Amino acid sequence: MQPEKIQSLGKGSVLRLTWAPNDVEDLPATALWANCPSAGARRQRFDGDERIAPEDIRISSLDLVGNYAINIGFSDGEARGIYPWVFLRQLERSSSAER
Repeated sequence: MQPEKIQSLGKGSVLRLTWAPNDVEDLPATALWANCPSAGARRQRFDGDERIAPEDIRISSLDLVGNYAINIGFSDGEARGIYPWVFLRQLERSSSAER
């Protein structure tokens, strides 16, 4: 399911996805960057290297990938991750559980 609205807020510090009027999720750019699903980032995590986002990381671009995902570009040049909607839902749920 694709969100109804996709926004970058706080000068790119937050991605807001509106799934329905009462179903809104905010994901920090730092969490998105740290959990980037690109091949390079996955390899880094697989090798045991913790991906810690720079505190000043910002979302610089948002591009739809069909109707199943979004490509997010970051202020450090990282732009290879394709974030499926299902992945973003899981990321939001795991972030909520940690709070």
